[in-house]
Amino acid sequence: MSERAAMDNSPQKQIKPANLIYGKDDSVPAASMAPLAVQQVVLVASDAVYPLLLVLSIGGSLDMAQNMISLMMIALGIGTVLQAMRGRIVGSGFLCGQETGFIAPSFMAMQAGGLPLLCGMTMAAGVFQMFFSRIIERLRILFPVEIVGSIMLFALPVYLTAAIPAFFGLENGSAPDRRVVQLSLVTVGTIVGLHIWGNRRCQEYALFAGIVVGYLGAHLFGLISAEQYEKLQAAKWLALPSLDHGGFRFDPLLLPAFLITSLANSVDTVGNLTLCQKLNDEQWKRLDFASIRGGLLAEGMGNICSGLLGTLGQGTNGASVGMAAATGATSRQIGFVTGALLIGLGFVPKLSVFFAIMPKSVIGALLIVSVAFFLPPAMQLCTSRMLDARRILVVGISTAFAYGVALTPELGKSLPETMQYVIAEPFSFGALIAIGLHLLFRIGIASHQKAAIKPDLAAVDTVDAFFKRCGGIWGARPEVVAKASTTVSQFFESAHELNLVRGDIMIDASFEEFNLDVELRYQGELLEFPDCRPSEQELMADDAAFIRLAGFLLTRFADKITSEKKGDCCMIRFNFEH
Repeated sequence: MSERAAMDNSPQKQIKPANLIYGKDDSVPAASMAPLAVQQVVLVASDAVYPLLLVLSIGGSLDMAQNMISLMMIALGIGTVLQAMRGRIVGSGFLCGQETGFIAPSFMAMQAGGLPLLCGMTMAAGVFQMFFSRIIERLRILFPVEIVGSIMLFALPVYLTAAIPAFFGLENGSAPDRRVVQLSLVTVGTIVGLHIWGNRRCQEYALFAGIVVGYLGAHLFGLISAEQYEKLQAAKWLALPSLDHGGFRFDPLLLPAFLITSLANSVDTVGNLTLCQKLNDEQWKRLDFASIRGGLLAEGMGNICSGLLGTLGQGTNGASVGMAAATGATSRQIGFVTGALLIGLGFVPKLSVFFAIMPKSVIGALLIVSVAFFLPPAMQLCTSRMLDARRILVVGISTAFAYGVALTPELGKSLPETMQYVIAEPFSFGALIAIGLHLLFRIGIASHQKAAIKPDLAAVDTVDAFFKRCGGIWGARPEVVAKASTTVSQFFESAHELNLVRGDIMIDASFEEFNLDVELRYQGELLEFPDCRPSEQELMADDAAFIRLAGFLLTRFADKITSEKKGDCCMIRFNFEH
């Protein structure tokens, strides 16, 4: 038996993309850190409307709402810090801001049992996420790359349903507000202009500059009401938020709603962290489950923290990832500073109110720009692997239903309240359909694909068609499949020209996420795979040197080659790292 290894199997070092100014492990100067962190804080702070609506839904006071907003800032800050950590157990090691989550179940809990029930159910959801983080790698079969990319696209209607009304100043079916539209265009124009035509420093400050322009324009155009100014003036500069939320309660009837939402948030986090991985590695190939496992654990701990403090649950923010891509700054140092600022805001009510009265133009512009940088990488994930009819149908059908429920919000109104959230939310519904169809369509797929091909002049086309079909079935990377197809085709050409084979060649190809293996069996003469190319003198003097030359040329493509001969039966194995 002989063996020829063409490459080292050690993991490749990550390569920072050229469009990133600060990669995930880079240090960020203080002059750049300030605007980069503040714009992340502004994006997170726009969620302050949810605690306000939650408290008002049960007839609570504005003081109670203000206290919950402060606690929300602290909880989201802790969650952002946990996410940026890069420990062996906790943290994804990426800049991925948090946002308020569990909106619909939280309303159900508040109306059924007030703050104590909200706190208890949010903590239960956090415990479930921590458990899910421990088994996520065993469930990797549920998350092929094209499904992760599709799930990222399912979140698009969620962002757009918030961005478009804010951008045009739409409210309760009203016509677009001309002042809001003008200011939104100026805000987006400022961000886009600095990003495209500005230098590196201008790109770092682009979103921050847009925020400043938006606030100033809202003041000049009279888009900030007198009531909002009164709230800002009445808010204290420093105050300790109250932790007196009345204890913790648990209701089994609400458990399905919180667990389903927790699972949906976890799938969303898998997508967001996959996007973080892709943004930070020029040669990204597959999901790093160690990072995802730590990120899910951090999110679960963040939700337990939210429950302990007495505020809404949380999840990773895809718009935060888009904003990091827009500025070319994905350093996790920004995550630590952003988290610290958010925690600080929890003790400065006046600044919390300042962000809570954020002009609609700023919200709309930030979300539109974030989506613009969030969307292309998600689309690339969908098409980064070869797709056969099964995978195309999974992506197409789930996407159609996800966007369909976004266009028909009345669809789930006749269902039980627990199920309404699943059906009515494009992200949750689309993700469930995608994963379900993926499992269903796996029926009948063999781990090994075999073919018997005669080594004649038509063999090259037959081999190419065989590997294209296999690549689509497996969802393999096209460049690896092309390399395997080229290697086997060249072997067939050599076998035909050198008359090495009697009869057909049996191809047995198998695939798992890290390797594509091809085994060839035939009767005839074994092809040698020397380390060195035969010299011209050897080629002139020995006909067998041409066989060694053919074998030497094949070693340029395969990562590992083994061969053996037993009697008249020859066997060659090619390994290609995936």
